Amino acid sequence: MRAATVKLWALHLLGDALIVALFYIWLSIGEATAWQLIETALLGLVLAGFSVWLQGTAFAHFQEPESALAASFRAAWRRLLPLVVAALIAGVVYWFLSFLTDRAESPANKTASWLTLHLRRPVHPPMILSVFTWAIRLLEWVVAPVLLLPLAARVASEGWQGLAHGWFIRLRDWRYWLLSPVLLVLTLYVPWRLFHWVPYLGGLSGELASFIARWLIAWLLFVAAWFATVAVASRRVLLNPGRAKQP
Repeated sequence: MRAATVKLWALHLLGDALIVALFYIWLSIGEATAWQLIETALLGLVLAGFSVWLQGTAFAHFQEPESALAASFRAAWRRLLPLVVAALIAGVVYWFLSFLTDRAESPANKTASWLTLHLRRPVHPPMILSVFTWAIRLLEWVVAPVLLLPLAARVASEGWQGLAHGWFIRLRDWRYWLLSPVLLVLTLYVPWRLFHWVPYLGGLSGELASFIARWLIAWLLFVAAWFATVAVASRRVLLNPGRAKQP
């Protein structure tokens, strides 16, 4: 692993932790006065911009991993606006999927009634709702990220042009479809499960030590797996990291 990649990973360990801390501070700001509303809006904009810029550095770095670390930060800064647009596209996609989740009960009931009528056997609406919910979760945590990550990588490399063309080339590689879901599980699900796993250790000191250890391991795994996910989305396939970048 190159020294620049290790340094960027270490910076993300601290930077992502700062983003989480600022997010909780942002949530704690009241909205009772006009000044608090302005403070909330300004901090939200700064937090969003910093988050997009920091994540953009990872995509820019893995597009040109031979470049100096400062070049990745400059590239992400120059392309911050199109990166924000790419983030807004992702936000719209996830808003729509959340909308589908909230409205899934009615089509689930109608589907259950239709199946009951045509199959001439009872089909329970909760079962259909469960199927719909899992299908939407699959779209949220597998299909949508697999489609959106190459878009972010292309925008980090080419700016506005990356929104228009070229980002779908990565989707032609079967290794990307194989590796990305696995890495997303390691990035999101495994750290979440590790953080919320509470083993009984018989005392407050043991519980505290367990919490700190689980938090650190989960955070290290999250950042490491996220970097691997970005590397794969940026066409730096882990199975063959020395392969030249495709046009």
